[in-house]
Amino acid sequence: MSGPSPVVGTPREAEGHRTRCESHGLRTVTAPEVFLMNEDDETLVRSERPAPDQWPRVGTAAASCPAQAGRFVEE
Repeated sequence: MSGPSPVVGTPREAEGHRTRCESHGLRTVTAPEVFLMNEDDETLVRSERPAPDQWPRVGTAAASCPAQAGRFVEE
């Protein structure tokens, strides 16, 4: 997986890379409506297809991840 992509066009789907995640929690703090941290300190995708008004936060969350474990893709 490459680093986070800038928001271009109409992004549609949030993804998380579970083996790359280092459990910093930055994605969950930045976009809690999209990412959550479980009891094992793994960051999971709560909403794979968040509403369009949430995409700026998803992009910020993906960019803030030091392990580059989050990203979003366009349809």
